[in-house]
Amino acid sequence: MAKHVLIAGFTHETNTFSIMPADLRAFRARRLVEGDDITRQYRGTATEIGAVLEAAREFGWTLELLIVADAPPSGPVTKEVWDLVTGRIVRRLRTGPKPDAIFLNLHGAMVTEHLDDGEGELLARVRAVIGPDAPLVASLDLHANVTRRMVDCADALMAYRTYPHVDMAETGARAAHFLM
Repeated sequence: MAKHVLIAGFTHETNTFSIMPADLRAFRARRLVEGDDITRQYRGTATEIGAVLEAAREFGWTLELLIVADAPPSGPVTKEVWDLVTGRIVRRLRTGPKPDAIFLNLHGAMVTEHLDDGEGELLARVRAVIGPDAPLVASLDLHANVTRRMVDCADALMAYRTYPHVDMAETGARAAHFLM
């Protein structure tokens, strides 16, 4: 039986000194895509998601592509965006069939208007819904602010090893092999 893997992404590098919020306009201007549009934008790219898409083909996985949201570095992510993206992920996990594994493309330095540890909270909410058995793996930027909560909620956190980030695809491949 093919493994059913859910893919989502929510990346933002927050600068808490910036007065420019990471609002819905900022995410729409850079990347806010869902479903099959994720495949169209990422297949064949040297990114984490591109590598997971390639691994899925190799491993015979059935993919569920949910949502990918990314905005340029700026001030905190607005609660509106947080609720939109996180709500979409958690709602799907509560109402749809349980995936065998989950891959989240994250940054590791997200602060929101109401949370200091955006990724830790997202991972905790996902883990609370899927339980302890389904593998949950996230990719991170090289300079992520890895918190105890992130470590406790994920089975693996795979970070870039280079700057400039020429190893995004390798990071995604490591994540996919861990999920396998």
